[in-house]
Amino acid sequence: MSDAKAEAPSTESKASDVKPPEPKPAEHKPAEAKPVEVAKPAEAKPAEVKAAEAKPAAAKPAPAPAAAAAKTPESKPAEAKAPEGPKPGSVGVRAPAPKTQEGAVNITITAKAAMMMMGGLLMLVVLLGGTTVFLLVRLTDRHPLERVAWQGPGQEGKGFAAANPGAAGAAGAGHASAETPATAAAEKPAAEAPEKVDIGLNFKENLGGKAGGPTGSWPAFRGPKYDNIATDVPLANKWPKAGPPVKWTIPELGEGYSGAAALGGRMYLQDYDPKNKEESLRCFSMEDGKEIWRRSYPLKIVNNHGFTRTVPAINEKYAVSMGSKCHVMCVDAQTGALKWGLDLMKDYGSKMPDWYTAQCPIIDGTNAIIAPGGKEVLIMGVDLESGKIVWKTPNPGKLDMSHSSVTPITFKGKKMYAYCAEWGKMVGVSAEPADAGTLLWEVVCLDKQVIAPSPLILDDGYIFMTAGYQGGSSLVQLTEAGGKFEAKVLWKLDEKEGLSCEQQTPVYYNKHIYALLPDSSGGRKQQLVCMNPYDKGKIIWESGKEKRFGQYEPILLADGKFFVLGKDCALTLVKASTQKYEELGQCKILQGHDAWAPIALVGDRLLIRDSKVLVCLDVGKGIE
Repeated sequence: MSDAKAEAPSTESKASDVKPPEPKPAEHKPAEAKPVEVAKPAEAKPAEVKAAEAKPAAAKPAPAPAAAAAKTPESKPAEAKAPEGPKPGSVGVRAPAPKTQEGAVNITITAKAAMMMMGGLLMLVVLLGGTTVFLLVRLTDRHPLERVAWQGPGQEGKGFAAANPGAAGAAGAGHASAETPATAAAEKPAAEAPEKVDIGLNFKENLGGKAGGPTGSWPAFRGPKYDNIATDVPLANKWPKAGPPVKWTIPELGEGYSGAAALGGRMYLQDYDPKNKEESLRCFSMEDGKEIWRRSYPLKIVNNHGFTRTVPAINEKYAVSMGSKCHVMCVDAQTGALKWGLDLMKDYGSKMPDWYTAQCPIIDGTNAIIAPGGKEVLIMGVDLESGKIVWKTPNPGKLDMSHSSVTPITFKGKKMYAYCAEWGKMVGVSAEPADAGTLLWEVVCLDKQVIAPSPLILDDGYIFMTAGYQGGSSLVQLTEAGGKFEAKVLWKLDEKEGLSCEQQTPVYYNKHIYALLPDSSGGRKQQLVCMNPYDKGKIIWESGKEKRFGQYEPILLADGKFFVLGKDCALTLVKASTQKYEELGQCKILQGHDAWAPIALVGDRLLIRDSKVLVCLDVGKGIE
């Protein structure tokens, strides 16, 4: 009889699996032997099962019935009693294998296997340790981008604007923190020469539009006083159920966030044509939205969160635009005739900020004011008629251009320009003809590379500054003694403690600051809030968790009411209160997405846009 198969505790007979050799004839037939029940060992080795090697029996034994198969593991060996059978040594019968004690399993590990196991454990420890160290370094690294060689967004080829953002100059420029010694700053690699661009090369006129429409103006980024406030026109306190009437629409704009400027019945807008690959300054009628003329030039741009971001600056004679790749163009505001063009990267060594340029030029008198943040020139005044550089502020600290724009300020009777470069390096330069461009003061107000909001001018020499990407906010105070100016930081708050903005500049009204908070603000994220900057940034009220608007969207204040665009492109009217949030109306005019462009108000006409469509709304008295 063959041994029982220990590895397959099945209810079916396994006798058919083992075929003994053909038996030879025997002279006598031994008594039929019943199978012996054998308890399953804990670990049966292959050598112990040798059914194929069973000796030939004198007579063919009867097949083992199913009931004679080895019992399942649940059977206790002690209860299995083997019936009496032929004695060992009988002809044709093999002695049963000795029973092994269950649980007494011997495991032998060779030295080689032990070494492999130890090696594996050692590798695991090293891997876990390295991962832990890496995560600790990344979590505590305040400037992870210092080791990255940046390439300008949307550029092909290697090394375009290949500037290491970790570089800084003697004044703490670049994006070294305030605690970083200037001597530790790395030297920037040389940038490849930018492509040659024929600024203003192409022109189209007589496109069907004619100047006309409401009186009033919005001549630059954030309006006539650079504060995003209009106070000289009465507006409706409530809207019809469908919202304010739509006067006209401009569809199919190049995707982007450029806002409108308007004056004298004309509206101006920076735009990009992705099909023809042309960047342009376009002029439309404020009466019906029809295009009057277009001045453009070939420029290759890829969609990097949109194509455009800036607002033109205009007066009665000139219109100045800043292109996505730092190309400045000045044209006749009436006819579109080209006056001059500047390539800031090519001519001044400017470094294009990430996601293209967002700095908006301003016009002051007969000059355009621009901040190249170049190798030698930080800020400069350019004659509007000739394009000649009238004055310039040196840049020994190598401050880099940010998304922030130059903002005029008057303190102690002194006219000046405030500008915040990357990494919160804010400066003030004289705007007086006698010493225009002279550096008056400088201060490190924040410690973040990406600076999108512009300096917010408060009362009595106070300046509020904020930034996104967990940049927080700070309050700067200017002082003057003996004709010399000094700036110092009064307080700093992180993004969860106070008010901060991702990209829009807040609004200062009635000694309070209003803004939409970023996602990094914790429970207040995407809410409209009111803050007292003179009480160390204390939050006075918030719109509430049920009234979240977004973190990139604009707000505008007019006639004591806020116009707030939301991330769903809905427009909300909110009372400008220092006590509580009070909503006056809401409507859904735009159907697109990313309504991030600054809002403009021309008379009683509100200009808003999403990423591709601009609409003109009548928000004046009488629409109720």
